[in-house]
Amino acid sequence: MKDRLEEYIKKNKEAFNDDFYGEKLWKSIQKQKQAKEVVQFPFTKLLKIAATALIVVSFGFLLKQNLIAPNHTMSSIEKVEASEKEYAKLVSNKLNEIPDSKKNTKLLKEMALIDTITSELKNELLLHSHVNSEKVVKAMMKNYQTKLDILENILVKMEENSIQPEKDTKIIY
Repeated sequence: MKDRLEEYIKKNKEAFNDDFYGEKLWKSIQKQKQAKEVVQFPFTKLLKIAATALIVVSFGFLLKQNLIAPNHTMSSIEKVEASEKEYAKLVSNKLNEIPDSKKNTKLLKEMALIDTITSELKNELLLHSHVNSEKVVKAMMKNYQTKLDILENILVKMEENSIQPEKDTKIIY
């Protein structure tokens, strides 16, 4: 049986070739492939371009923030220093109005405490320039104003006590 099959295949070899491997078949396969062939854009290339653009934009944004923030902080620091000088003059004038006998240690300790807090705020402004610089400046100005208010209250109380004849005069905060 094997011999007959081999013989049949050899005799009809051309018929087998025409049916399966003919020129027409290969051409139709090639046409179908070309028709189905769609130009695909490589998504990896698109992702690389997008990632690069994102990095460049992010870097530019961070660079802009770091360059603008110190300038803004310098203006805040300049504002603080100008106000600090003005308040220092006012505080000095108020302290000079109070006689030395009335300046007690509690008053001086309170003034030193306010100065310490103000120094800490100024350091905070210098170290963390991008974080709430306006709030820090306002807090510093409030401390200076508090200092002036305390001294003003002392002066008012001293005037009230000097008008009213009393033996014992006390400074009330």
